[in-house]
Amino acid sequence: QKIYGKKFKIFVEILWNLEIYMISLIFLNLVSSLLMNIVCISRVESLLICTGIFLFISFIKDYSKISIVSMGGFLSMLVLVVCMYVKYFENSNKKKILKYGAFSVKTISQSIGISLFSFGGHVILPEILDTLKNKKDLKKVILSSWLIITLLTISFSVIGFLYYGNNIQPNIIDNLSYDIFKQILVASLFISIIFTYPLICIPFMMKAEERVNCLLARILYNGSLFFISYYWVSFLSIMSITGCIFENITSLILPPILMLKYKQFHWIEKILNIFILCFGIIFLVLATYYEIYNK
Repeated sequence: QKIYGKKFKIFVEILWNLEIYMISLIFLNLVSSLLMNIVCISRVESLLICTGIFLFISFIKDYSKISIVSMGGFLSMLVLVVCMYVKYFENSNKKKILKYGAFSVKTISQSIGISLFSFGGHVILPEILDTLKNKKDLKKVILSSWLIITLLTISFSVIGFLYYGNNIQPNIIDNLSYDIFKQILVASLFISIIFTYPLICIPFMMKAEERVNCLLARILYNGSLFFISYYWVSFLSIMSITGCIFENITSLILPPILMLKYKQFHWIEKILNIFILCFGIIFLVLATYYEIYNK
C-alpha cells in the first residue's frame, strides 16, 4: 500500500486469498485420495468425510498446539524417500525396460508450475512467524527448512522418475506395492495433512469472520471446496494451475515490481529483477494457455 496505493493492496490480497483457496482445494483432493487408500470407499464418500474433518479442524486458531503433528508428515516424507532409494538400488542390476516421455512445452510449463507450487511457501510464512518465540529467527528457519525440503524433493523426483519412468502416478504412493508399510505411510501422511490444513486456511478465515458469521464462513468455504473437488478431478491440473498463475504472480512477478520501486539496486541486481519479472510474465502467458486452452 505504501508503494502503489490501496487499490494495489486490495488486488494483492485478492490474489493471496485465491491462492490460499486453491491450496485448500489441493489439500482436499490429496487427503481424499489418501483416505481411499486407507479404506475402501468411493471418491464422493471420501470427499464428504474429508470435508467434514476440514470443517471441524478449521476452528483451530492456535497452531502452536498442534504444530508437532507436522513432524509426522516430514518423517513420512523422509521414509518415502528412503524407500524409493532402497527400491531403486535393489533393482538397479535388473534389466527393466522403461519408457521416458520426451519433453514438450506443455510438460515443461506444468513442471515449472508444480515446482512453483511446491516451493512457494509464502502463504504460510505469517503463520510460521506467529509460532516462533524469537521473531528474528524467521530467516534462519525458512532457509534451513527450505534447504532440507528442496534436497529431499529433488532427489525423490529424480529417483522416482528413474525407477518408474512414464508409469509414475500423479500421487507416487499409488506406485507402491500394497502392504502394511504403505498403509502406515499413507495414514501418517493423511493425519499430517489434515492437521496442516488450519495453517493454510487460518489467514482467510480470520478475514472472513470480520464480515460473516464464524460457522457460516467455514461451511461456505469448505462446502465450496467439496463441490469444486467433485467436478475437478485432476490433482496434477489443480496443482499446476495454482503454480502457473497464483504462485507465479506472487513469487516471481510481484516481488520485482515492488522491490524495483521501493529499493535502490545495483545495476546487476536491477537486471536480475527485470529478468525474473519478464520470465514470470512470459511463463504466466504460455503456461496459462497450455493449461487451459491446449488440453
